[in-house]
Amino acid sequence: MPSGPTLKFSKLLQKLGDDAEARIRAKKKSFGWFLQRARILRNEARAVNSLPIKQDTALRTEKAMMVQGSTFTQQMIGRMLFYNYLPKGKDKLPYYDIYPLIFPIKLYPDGFLGINFHYLPLNLRASLMDALYTLVNSKDIDEKTRLKISYEILRDAGRFAAFKPCVKRYLYGYVKSRFLLISPLEWDAALMLPLAQFKKQSQQKVWEDSRRIINKRR
Repeated sequence: MPSGPTLKFSKLLQKLGDDAEARIRAKKKSFGWFLQRARILRNEARAVNSLPIKQDTALRTEKAMMVQGSTFTQQMIGRMLFYNYLPKGKDKLPYYDIYPLIFPIKLYPDGFLGINFHYLPLNLRASLMDALYTLVNSKDIDEKTRLKISYEILRDAGRFAAFKPCVKRYLYGYVKSRFLLISPLEWDAALMLPLAQFKKQSQQKVWEDSRRIINKRR
């Protein structure tokens, strides 16, 4: 699996062909670590979601700011995370993803701003990830790799235009699971896997809206 700033993610997508998601599923043994961890997280989320409200709130308060045993701090900026989330005011939203796959880009006292790649079709994920690889903190991709990223950097550079429909505000109090920290060596694999679960609208509708937003703001 190619990764790193010199190996284009979009070239990987081309090699996989039109049926990229099916091919990735067929090769899931290559992504065993990530898939296993994702399944565990989803099972934990289901267990939390079945608790009475008071217990649910207490458990989320305890775990919401933890990432594999580490406090959710500024060091999480530019690292990839996967988790279960039910947004505040979900009844008023046109749609939302309950399993975001994000790069946090800004922290707030009660949560964070993040880029959720699930709002993009695969070709736009590829082009955006190619651009983001120019922001890595080192030439070699390893476990310490992260993106040197901020909302201002993304907003002010045209090559990051595809980020616009992906920027979402997340509140710690509405996180329903632990955060799964994705190894930089697994970034490409995680981006290609069909892990999104949109509520109230189809994935295709979400992607159509995202394309419209990107084209409108160019």
